[in-house]
Amino acid sequence: MKKQTELSGLILRAAEYVGSALCNHGCIVHRYDAISTSSVYLKVDAGVACSIRLSDHEGHHNLNYRFNYLAQVPGFNVDLVRDEVDRYYYQAGAVDRMISDILELREKRFFTYRDYEETVQLRLAEGAHARGFWKNAYLLGGEQSRAA
Repeated sequence: MKKQTELSGLILRAAEYVGSALCNHGCIVHRYDAISTSSVYLKVDAGVACSIRLSDHEGHHNLNYRFNYLAQVPGFNVDLVRDEVDRYYYQAGAVDRMISDILELREKRFFTYRDYEETVQLRLAEGAHARGFWKNAYLLGGEQSRAA
């Protein structure tokens, strides 16, 4: 069982806040709470609009999340790491900026993909039989999150 700490509480509150805000903007959001750590993972539109990692520690170097919330780092700054994938690291106070950046990326991807909704549905279908995140993730917001 995970030990509840001030940071883990911050992560859970941030995950609720981010998930709710994105659902209210028409996103389909799936959530997975890590078993052995305080990390929470969110996929926006089945990952088509990227994935979010909310945590209080560094993650595995082989897993690259576009959006990373750093509960253990006070402040409002955002750091960008450019390599094979651009990754953003948001300090604890920059959660609203992260939401705004996610929604901006999502809007850009509506124009990038020939049929954004079809791409999302294909990813959801692939996830239905996948291991890892999809095996234990759950949908936030129910049917209200389906409106785009």
